[in-house]
Amino acid sequence: MDALDPVLVWIARLAIVLLFGAAGLSKLRQPVAFSEAVAAYGLLPRRAVAPAALAMAAAEVIGAALLLWPAGRLAGAALLGALLLIFSAAIAINIARGRTDVDCGCWLFGAEQVANKGRLGVSTLARNGGLAALLVVASLSAETRLLGLLDWLTVATGTLAAVGLFAMAVQLTATGRQLASLRAGGS
Repeated sequence: MDALDPVLVWIARLAIVLLFGAAGLSKLRQPVAFSEAVAAYGLLPRRAVAPAALAMAAAEVIGAALLLWPAGRLAGAALLGALLLIFSAAIAINIARGRTDVDCGCWLFGAEQVANKGRLGVSTLARNGGLAALLVVASLSAETRLLGLLDWLTVATGTLAAVGLFAMAVQLTATGRQLASLRAGGS
């Protein structure tokens, strides 16, 4: 098979665009909070943290935008894939060091709320693996055929479902950590 059905490719593309675009924009809107999250990983010299945080947040937005442009699809996928590798390596290093209490800095929506702070764990790496798989589909060539109304409704519904499932998985992981913390404190 040379190319996938364009409906599947568009669902993956739009889901990745929404997830990375929203994450990058949230980081650009809260540069201090994101810089603090990057600094907490303990992998960069202090003077490099703010520029690196700005570059990563901007790269997320640029990569997401490139995915929407047919000629930029592969460049966008490569940029987002490189970011996923960097993020995953930083997470894995900190897990190996036993530093799982670090806020992952992935999502800064409601950054002041403890419930939304993502801690590091194997689930964080698994989530990145899922994003990488979705990114691979998003980067593939789609067979050329005209999409009808039902196709576009399927794309819209599938994209919302993919983003919704991702958001639910993130929230369930955070809730599981909170429950574990409550159980440990209550016993």
